[in-house]
Amino acid sequence: MITITIISDNVCPHCLLARNRLNRALEIFRKTVPGGSTTPISIHWQAHLLQLTSPQASYIPSSGSTSASSITEAKFGAERARAKQEKLARAGAAEGINFSFTGKIGPTRDSHRLVALGKTKGWEVADALVVAIMKMYFEGGGDITSFDDLVGAAQRAGIDANEAREWLESGKGDTEVDEEVKKSIAMNITGVPTIIINDKYTVDGAEDMFGFLEALSKAKDDVSA
Repeated sequence: MITITIISDNVCPHCLLARNRLNRALEIFRKTVPGGSTTPISIHWQAHLLQLTSPQASYIPSSGSTSASSITEAKFGAERARAKQEKLARAGAAEGINFSFTGKIGPTRDSHRLVALGKTKGWEVADALVVAIMKMYFEGGGDITSFDDLVGAAQRAGIDANEAREWLESGKGDTEVDEEVKKSIAMNITGVPTIIINDKYTVDGAEDMFGFLEALSKAKDDVSA
């Protein structure tokens, strides 16, 4: 078994980029690495709250939500903000992501709590849910704090809307998120994404697809030894 842990926050654009790069690496791994097609692989997301751990994330509102683009512009100035968006748009296009820059940013705890619901249904559902949440925010112009938008993402990941809403409104998943965040802090994680394969090989989120493929191949060699 190869276990892939992705330490991430749901408003981190490079986390979505990394997930798509990982997908491409997995496709090549299964097609080209001996035994790759039959090696069981699971993907597990670990919550990280940039708002708590990264001075660079001080722009995230402590409550409510606001336009992510307006905050970026206020922080960097219109010209630099536009340049950053153009650079990210190019990176996204290369990975099949259409960054809209129209999402609303705010505390991400509720989005991570919802992922805790997905985890009760297996890693595949949780993985699909994280991707759906990120796409809602980055591509769909959604609000990361909106229960309506989060429930919509849950539906797209195959989770019943009523179950997702009840989970969010009741405050479930809070303990699970706290434990994951504490674990990230204990690991001295200050930037995301951080991808760890079989608790041994760490891949920086900025790596290209070949960085992921190399780590997967090393993990496969360990499993086969």
